[in-house]
Amino acid sequence: MKAIAARLNRLEQIEARIAYKPPVLVMGNLRRLPRDYVGEKHVVELNRRPSQTWPGRFDCEFEERPGPEPRKQDKHNKPVYEMRVYFVSLYEPSEPAPSDGDGLGIR
Repeated sequence: MKAIAARLNRLEQIEARIAYKPPVLVMGNLRRLPRDYVGEKHVVELNRRPSQTWPGRFDCEFEERPGPEPRKQDKHNKPVYEMRVYFVSLYEPSEPAPSDGDGLGIR
């Protein structure tokens, strides 16, 4: 009986250390690179402010930038579960369509 009580005690201590963090919802408009840009790109968060109408949600502005994403320096923080929603506008019809070289456009 003492062994079971000791195991339950250890499990309760582990549960206390692992605190639940609800996911964070981040939503915002995405400024895109020009349509004719070819190459690797990444998304940068320009600003983040708490939503006035929905607790637990943040309103942001995002921007595509050329090149690979920079390495993150701080890897010791506990993970925060974040869901990002990008609002993306269509390219203007007057802009030329990107092509993969065969003249048919990207499929």
